[in-house]
Amino acid sequence: MKQLLTLSVAVGVLVSMAMAVEQNSNAVGFHEHTVDSGQLILVSPTLDNLIGNQLEDILGDQLPVNSAVFKWNGLGYDPPAIRTAFFGWQPNIPIDRGQAIFVQNANSASGATTFSFDGEVPDYSNGGGTTSVSVTGLDGTAYPYPVDIEFGDTQTAIAAPINASVFFWNIGSQSYDAPTTKWVFFGWGPTETRNIPVGEAYFMESPSPILVDEVQPYELDL
Repeated sequence: MKQLLTLSVAVGVLVSMAMAVEQNSNAVGFHEHTVDSGQLILVSPTLDNLIGNQLEDILGDQLPVNSAVFKWNGLGYDPPAIRTAFFGWQPNIPIDRGQAIFVQNANSASGATTFSFDGEVPDYSNGGGTTSVSVTGLDGTAYPYPVDIEFGDTQTAIAAPINASVFFWNIGSQSYDAPTTKWVFFGWGPTETRNIPVGEAYFMESPSPILVDEVQPYELDL
């Protein structure tokens, strides 16, 4: 029998996420994202899917045929994975927790489509207490835990060198907002307090590599 999960969040607030506790005491949940027909959204899973990390596992048939996923490889985008009518996602690429991807709803979609990432909440008990995050050159990234957080509170933002930049995707305009650069005296400026909702991904460009461990920001009271 499932029971409600009491979640004490030290940083941020869980939003757009349903939580439950299975009989084996694993906390599971999901977070949802909505994208209009033909539009792109920049997102990342923040949960560990219980089946696997291939597109068929994490997205399945939630998006209509001819929807696409674009994955950054450090130099550019790999050929897109396309959802086909008979063979599912082709190619059926892996997407890790905290990895940034563009998801594009099919142009033929009748309207907005809501999809979700679901799975086990990362926790010290299941090896998810710390998560390595790296940025090399221009790179997609995301906060790998299912909570809202201010950008300036992420270890990536803290460790980023001077002259690093961040780029946030604007789903409304279907373009990037003006980039923010980290300065010597002002840091990230107003972007320090920019809220990152659960599952939102973004791009950073750094003059030197960034490698940090993000630490679980909550305690699960199961």
